[in-house]
Amino acid sequence: MEQMPSDEELCIASLADRQSVVAIADDVHSGTDYLPATYPSLVEGPGVRGYIYKKGGKAIAFMSTQLTDGGRTLLETAGRVVKEYRGRGVYGRLQRLVRDRHLGSPHLCYINLALNEISMAVYGQRLLKTYQQVAEKMEELFSI
Repeated sequence: MEQMPSDEELCIASLADRQSVVAIADDVHSGTDYLPATYPSLVEGPGVRGYIYKKGGKAIAFMSTQLTDGGRTLLETAGRVVKEYRGRGVYGRLQRLVRDRHLGSPHLCYINLALNEISMAVYGQRLLKTYQQVAEKMEELFSI
């Protein structure tokens, strides 16, 4: 199980956290950020849960998940990290912490990541090139 440094915490996001989550990144998707308009659907709804990763009380990362297929599939639907923490493993730590919360579920069979057209346009080639390595690492990390 992933351990957090003492000045960091994982919190469940609510509608009241909208401004702090939107403020995490203002440079997302070259100005075509969908999160401000869709935030309510990323933290509330059937099987939906948003998570905020805080350091020193400040929101530095966000991830939205949804349990589908009667709880059999955990879908990561959105995420972001404050610019100064990108490339430092923060999002990976957030993913592991969130997954740790769900791995004990007797019904969970799959963990998936959703990508929209904008993400694919920006990151698609890099994701496709590294997919095989990621899949191999995921098999090592998680045995459900």
